[in-house]
Amino acid sequence: MDVRKEFEPALVKNYTTVERKSEHELVVTRSFNAPSHIVFYA
Repeated sequence: MDVRKEFEPALVKNYTTVERKSEHELVVTRSFNAPSHIVFYA
């Protein structure tokens, strides 16, 4: 049994995407490895 896996958080990266919709519109999307209520509060 690997003891480290019990104590280390999962290594999941947060992702950011940038998308150009038009000449005047830019959409930035972020994902977070956290519960939604904590992300919203932050």
